[in-house]
Amino acid sequence: MLDGCLYHLLESLIPPTDNDKHDFLLQLQYLCACALLKDTNVAIKILPQIPSKLFKQIFKANVYRCYYKNEFDETNLQSFNQLIYHWPYENFNLTEVMPPLPPYNYNFSIWKPGINQQNGPLETTKHNLDSFYKTLIGHLLNIFLKSRKVKQVFDGPLTMDISGYADDDDSFLDPVTLLSTIKNKCTSSFTAAYDTIELAGDVYIKCDDKSAYAMKEIAELSAQDETKIAIFFRKVIYTGKDVKVLPKLIKSLSGKGTEYLELFSLSLGTPIDNNIINNICENLPNLLGLSLSYSINSLDFISNLQYLEDLNLSYIDLRGKLNPICMHRKGLKFLKLLRCNLNEDDLRLLYSSSHTKSLLHLDLSGNNFSIPNDFFSLITLCQQLSKIEILELESCSLHVPPIGLLIMFVKAMQSLITLSVLRLNNNNFSTRILTSQIVSLGENHSLRYLCLTVPNDINSLNETDEEHQMCDIYSNIQKAANENRKNILYVAFIK
Repeated sequence: MLDGCLYHLLESLIPPTDNDKHDFLLQLQYLCACALLKDTNVAIKILPQIPSKLFKQIFKANVYRCYYKNEFDETNLQSFNQLIYHWPYENFNLTEVMPPLPPYNYNFSIWKPGINQQNGPLETTKHNLDSFYKTLIGHLLNIFLKSRKVKQVFDGPLTMDISGYADDDDSFLDPVTLLSTIKNKCTSSFTAAYDTIELAGDVYIKCDDKSAYAMKEIAELSAQDETKIAIFFRKVIYTGKDVKVLPKLIKSLSGKGTEYLELFSLSLGTPIDNNIINNICENLPNLLGLSLSYSINSLDFISNLQYLEDLNLSYIDLRGKLNPICMHRKGLKFLKLLRCNLNEDDLRLLYSSSHTKSLLHLDLSGNNFSIPNDFFSLITLCQQLSKIEILELESCSLHVPPIGLLIMFVKAMQSLITLSVLRLNNNNFSTRILTSQIVSLGENHSLRYLCLTVPNDINSLNETDEEHQMCDIYSNIQKAANENRKNILYVAFIK
């Protein structure tokens, strides 16, 4: 999904069912093989004798071993080298072999809602995973390119797709570094006799001349027959104030397999002209995901992106402009409209659209729904989200409307049988409302993670009393929310 969504971590973060534990234990039988892979000479002898169908399981187990033992520096990642050199398939796709992380036995008891707590366990876990993914992706890239030097001895894959695991800016491929790596690893002196290889990844482009030049040279190298390497960018993020470079950048991505494009302005409200939008539609008609933070006059262009399923238009004033989104024929799976100044009429368009039957993740945070009519339209929209898994309503002033509407809202949340994550933080609910109304969200047995904010009526206490009362409230809500539940609902408080 767009915008670094971290909720795909949820199922591996929350304690598992008995069946999950059984599946997890089955992975442990491969750990002995992983330990042997650290010895290059042993790995060279045993890997050719291992059935092809076991390679993916061994790779997954090796990921577990490195992550669990916190051994994901370059030295310990050497155990992946021979696995890639002996890979029995032509294609290596990271999404097919990456197991769920972090480990199932995450200990929630180590995190308590202190008065200075800013992040819950999901955010902390995401930070740790970003470091792991960054190191692993960089290592796999180097192994893949290096494998051309030893191709006369081993097979190895002809294509490597390492996209899909870059959420943090630092974990994306950097054009300058990528260009240097390609030049170093793929010289014509040792590629002439081998087949063309293909590399697919995610790239983060900064607004500077070096990045722009590197992207241009990568495109030229990829087009040269003697280099014998084709490079595709699945997800591209551009950050900068200068919109003049965008037409050339977008044109350079044509035919490069780009599925997700994110264009972020360093200055919110920067306008983007129709020529750039037209370039996107002409050069990237098969986009699955688009994220814009630039000011735009019209959303009519969306009808030209018929495959679009992920859309982020945060920080753009879209009041009265949602009709093209709601008329989009393909049902959206991910929609983020953070701080878009939406009102009753906009919500009515949304709940009348086909997207209510397809949305898995909806983020309407930062829109003020304090007016009763706006809040009622929000409730109506929520009632129709038949497939929703993640719903974010942070800072929406949901504490302001009459209590009767809040009760209707809670009942709407209880009726969503696929909802697993609900963010209601920064809505300033009082202790009374939390303990009498919000706590009953636990009756939705599909809900696994509920994010709230420290009640506003205890902020006047001194620091010690505030922390003690907060812990009492946390314990009571956690206990009440999990009454008569088979699985655990984790309630996180973020101040």
